[in-house]
Amino acid sequence: MIYLDTSCFLRFQFTSNCLVVQWSGDNPNSLAGLTLSNPGDLAISLGTSDTVFGVTDVPEPSLDGNILPNPVDPSTYMVMLCYKNGSLTREDIRDRYAEKSWDVFNNLLEQTDPLNGGKLGFYYKEHEILPPLPVDH
Repeated sequence: MIYLDTSCFLRFQFTSNCLVVQWSGDNPNSLAGLTLSNPGDLAISLGTSDTVFGVTDVPEPSLDGNILPNPVDPSTYMVMLCYKNGSLTREDIRDRYAEKSWDVFNNLLEQTDPLNGGKLGFYYKEHEILPPLPVDH
């Protein structure tokens, strides 16, 4: 809880019993919850967006990703790449080729040789955030 001085309560018309609570987003909270603490630690989240995040002690800002304060260690930073086509693309492939069923989708994946015979593909249903790639409908 953060205690504000009286001028903040007056300025923003908060009542005197108002609590001001710090909060964070799902990715910084995941970094903290997974106890990623050493520079080089990384995690991957395959959710609505696919996200890669980790810890660095050498921030190098660029247009390719995000650098945020580390939510648990003020001497390091959180780095993050976020791709919006994560579940959108998986769901589209499931719907087109797996009878709209995750069970069928998973069964097809299990029948595929590990590493898919050396073939790798990146599929985009929508224009991507990073890198900004075109869409082939």
